Amino acid sequence: MRKLILFITLIAWYANGFATHNRAGQITYRHVSGLTYEFTVTVYADGTSNAFARKDIEIDWGDNLKRDSLIVSSENPIDPSDRTITKRIWKGMHTFPGAGTYTVSVEDPNRNAGVNNIDNSVGVPFYLETTFRISPIGNSQNDSPQLLNDPIDEACVGQPFIHNPGAYDPNGDSLAYEIAKSKGVSGLDAPGFYFPPNMSVDPLNGDLSWNSPTQAGQINVAILIKEYRNGVFLGSILRDIQIDIKPACNNQPPTIFSQQEYCVEAGKTLNALIRSTDPDNQDRVSLSASGAPFEVTNSPAMFNTSSPSNPVHASFIWNTLCEHVQLKPYEFSVKAVDNGKVRGSVNLSTYKTHYVKVIAPSPDSFRVQSVGNSTVELSWKDGKCKDAIGYYLYRRQDSSGFVPDSCTTGVPDGTGYEQIADVVAASANNFLDDNNGKGLIPGIKYCYLVVSYFDDEAESYASKEVCITLDKYVPLMTKVSVVQTDPTNGAIDLEWSPADSVDTADFPPPYKYLIYHKVAGGNVVLIDSTLSINDTTYTHNNINTLEVQHEYTVELWSYGNGVVKAGTAYPATSLLLGLSPTDEAMQLSWSSLTPWRNDSFVVYRKDYNTNNFVPIDTVATYTYLDTALINGETYCYYVADYGSYDIKNIAIPLINNSQERCARPVDNVPPCPVLFEIESDCDKNSLKIKWKKGEGDCKETLFKYQLYYSPTIGGEMELMGEANGSTFEYLPSADKNSGCYSIIGIDSVGNKSDFAEPICVDFCPYFELPNVFTPNGDGINDLFEPIPADNFPSSKNYRDIDSIDLKIYNRWGELVFETTQPEVKWNGFHRVEKVLLTSGVYFYKCLVYEKSLKGGIAPRLLTGSVSIVSGKSGDKKQTE
Repeated sequence: MRKLILFITLIAWYANGFATHNRAGQITYRHVSGLTYEFTVTVYADGTSNAFARKDIEIDWGDNLKRDSLIVSSENPIDPSDRTITKRIWKGMHTFPGAGTYTVSVEDPNRNAGVNNIDNSVGVPFYLETTFRISPIGNSQNDSPQLLNDPIDEACVGQPFIHNPGAYDPNGDSLAYEIAKSKGVSGLDAPGFYFPPNMSVDPLNGDLSWNSPTQAGQINVAILIKEYRNGVFLGSILRDIQIDIKPACNNQPPTIFSQQEYCVEAGKTLNALIRSTDPDNQDRVSLSASGAPFEVTNSPAMFNTSSPSNPVHASFIWNTLCEHVQLKPYEFSVKAVDNGKVRGSVNLSTYKTHYVKVIAPSPDSFRVQSVGNSTVELSWKDGKCKDAIGYYLYRRQDSSGFVPDSCTTGVPDGTGYEQIADVVAASANNFLDDNNGKGLIPGIKYCYLVVSYFDDEAESYASKEVCITLDKYVPLMTKVSVVQTDPTNGAIDLEWSPADSVDTADFPPPYKYLIYHKVAGGNVVLIDSTLSINDTTYTHNNINTLEVQHEYTVELWSYGNGVVKAGTAYPATSLLLGLSPTDEAMQLSWSSLTPWRNDSFVVYRKDYNTNNFVPIDTVATYTYLDTALINGETYCYYVADYGSYDIKNIAIPLINNSQERCARPVDNVPPCPVLFEIESDCDKNSLKIKWKKGEGDCKETLFKYQLYYSPTIGGEMELMGEANGSTFEYLPSADKNSGCYSIIGIDSVGNKSDFAEPICVDFCPYFELPNVFTPNGDGINDLFEPIPADNFPSSKNYRDIDSIDLKIYNRWGELVFETTQPEVKWNGFHRVEKVLLTSGVYFYKCLVYEKSLKGGIAPRLLTGSVSIVSGKSGDKKQTE
């Protein structure tokens, strides 16, 4: 017996001695060449088992070829002053057979004991996996994210906890984070695993937050770190994390004070100040940092911090280079740890993720100069960062005053600038702008910006704004104004400004203008000419100005040495006004295409007391809503365009009128959806629909209500009834209880509201069986059938039942009766022998198929017994 006890003791000692007591870890990799990768398995284990820790670990490459045994390459405590946790690293290289998606995994039989959220954790294998993709089209050159923060942390009951994996992707790929379950045998969920309440992972920065632990002990949880490049999934790392929760302690985690987002121009130095304090004012705090800025090859960032104190200060210093420019901000995590253990408590920590955006300087020496009468040349230099792959050019009329702040790249929306060109960096550092062949308009001030961009779509700061106004070498249209509104006898006044100077050597006098006209979809037609260069007005008569927009241009022709065209004005259209009547309002909208700048529009409405048009508002947009009108009354409008050129000798403003339009407001606005509720009572088999008048802007009196019904969720609504405008409830018919209901409101002129949000009332299935019946022929309780509920209004003894599957057995297990009819109506006779069964207890199983609002049939199992009290003797032999 003593030998047996000793043998068992040795077995236990051997098992414990060679256990690794794994607590946390992950698998990462780097690309070596071709299809060859080096994998690193990192496991954090109980440091007290170091003397007997296994040196090898088996890795499954996921290619169904073979598994390898890796030999440990290093093992060191994560804290030299506390050897409780040891970090063990295994490395191994593997060449994969070809393109594909592989899951590389490690399964080790020894997880540490005492993990609260894993059943019998000491008997659950410790499992890690990493999935990665080798693509035949270029994604094989990839390294996994590197995880810079140890996955072991301490927490305290009642105190908020935060942990960050410190993920850094050496290829600049995008990372996304998910909370995941710890795994066990063959990658299956660890038995009994559960997520602690109030725990989550930030999908963007990986912060694992827990507010707050309620039970002391150890818990494990995993973070799934997904890697993407240009939206394409590259792989994922399942990182197992362990949190050691101490009992309620007299300590709070430190607080970090710092700006979270920073922007810096490449080539300049970022110096960010970070401070941390202990809320208890009892502990000293130490700061550390990790992340991408510290891992870059050239000019990595520095983190200078003072000795532990309270408060403690640090400086994040980064001398940035052009090679650091990228679209995705760099992330770095700052960890603050207090020394609560000195007071017999626990060291608590806090993480804070920071973001640094390194932005390229704008291109240098951006200039603009005229080239000919309607073209300008833009030119620039590369700027300080020479690896831009191209340039975006932007233009707008007149200056915007836009100056980018330290974090604004490119040209944002809302500046009024439009992109006009994309110039490849290798091709040129200049661009000719002729407005896509249409020519730029003389007299308009054009302003430009240039932005460089890079291969990952990062953009530089925008350049300083440069502007130019072209000289007036051609005529300029200044007026296209409707002076008479009529479908056949309308008239439009035209005016133009002559060219400032004409080259008389090439274009000798005399001169005259040819006037051209077109309507939408039509051809350009010569309609008239003038007598001299100073004749710059014309009235176009007998045209449809009520409904048609007209476009005009003029050409200057020289007749001194043959007939030669000396210049063409940029075309201009009339201002066309449209009206859209609505309820007690008029929606005005207008359009025009003009060479001058449209600065504002004045809206005029006719005053019927004076019969004159009076201004009612000035706007900068092409729409206007005139409200507080009377339905059925006639309202007439026109709009005046106030415009300008950037030339001194052209008068300001240029005023051009639209045609006059009249219309009557009409109630064509549907009422608001009806607010309603349903009162349903299954016991009484009743349903009442109730609603009320709208609230806020929806108090319109309705003429009537239409009520709709669908028997299923999402089904087509059918009209089931109407109620007048003074009624605010409705009782559906008895067969319309379960289902979905909605209401449409109709106003006095027939406008219908949208369907109200449906309210669905589920079925009220009812089916119960008695435990005794007396088939003695006295007419009382002779049949075994469902029991009606109290006050059951239906003629049936059941409700909302599709069918049943009832089987009744005697005490020897013989089937004596079966039916699928919900009425049952069993008279107590044997299903085969057709004789009345003897008095006694019989057992049943009944599947009741209940109707469901979702469109399906849901089974419910009833089991029980029923006693037959017949008062008669049946054929006992047949029943036994």
